[in-house]
Amino acid sequence: MTHDRQTLLCSFALLLFPTLEVSGVIIQNTGTIHEPKATTMHDIADEEWDTPYDPPVQLRNHDSSMFIKQSTDTIAMRLSPKSQHIISTLRQERDWDARTIEKMEVLFFEYKNKGVYFEVGTNIGAYLLPMAEYLMRDSHAHVPVVAVEGNPWLVSNVRAGLRFNDLRNTRLYQYAVGSPEEAEKGAIDELQRLKQPVPVTTIDTLAKKANITGNVLLMKMDLDGHELEALKGATEFFKQGPCYIMITKEYAPYMKDLGYQLESGKGNEMDVFGWRPDLRECIKNLDNNGWKGWLKNEITWDRDPVTQ
Repeated sequence: MTHDRQTLLCSFALLLFPTLEVSGVIIQNTGTIHEPKATTMHDIADEEWDTPYDPPVQLRNHDSSMFIKQSTDTIAMRLSPKSQHIISTLRQERDWDARTIEKMEVLFFEYKNKGVYFEVGTNIGAYLLPMAEYLMRDSHAHVPVVAVEGNPWLVSNVRAGLRFNDLRNTRLYQYAVGSPEEAEKGAIDELQRLKQPVPVTTIDTLAKKANITGNVLLMKMDLDGHELEALKGATEFFKQGPCYIMITKEYAPYMKDLGYQLESGKGNEMDVFGWRPDLRECIKNLDNNGWKGWLKNEITWDRDPVTQ
């Protein structure tokens, strides 16, 4: 077993033992992490998308439009090569990874739109916006969507897209996700290059706040190499983990350690597709009546015990 995998399994063991000794090192599960706050439709002004210099990009194979703001902002210029490739492809072809998105949509269709779509690492919204559009309108079920992205420049584009497309089924958490230690100190080293504060939380804390633990049909996770630290902060969440997960192939071994059965080829060449061994029971327990009705500017969940 590699050192990183051993470290991750130790993190899960801390759920059972507040203090644990591993190879002579004392690891303590300490600290309180502040609850994150969601961004919903009523938090986003029309002015965030209604600008003459940043027209929306109508996706070729979907009804939704995206925003890719023209900017020389240093945050935008420091995007990872992968993010830059996604943005370049969207600008030139008005499309991104349509095959994977279709597979994701079919999954919800097959299971009668039960559960929640949970996207960790939304980036510019290339997967989020088409999926949220489908789950909001084409599914006729108003399936709830929870999205997480911490990069401020990427978030500005996602916010504009959510408002422009009127995607009231989506809650956006503008946070980076990491390990409990990173959340406690409020910083992730890789994000220091942004030279702008980015709030940090854990998947456990966020999922509890959003009240989605045990009710996620599909989770998509892509954090540009920070997945391992984020998984250390998801030990409670994965006790009742998503029925299906898509994650970068590099992290397939960690999903196997959590019991997931894996298969590549469900989408693009970068991700692996996995499902829980108790898939039938997981699907059975999903809630497809998560919305309690429409409010003036958004939909709210009757499962949500916390007022946003």
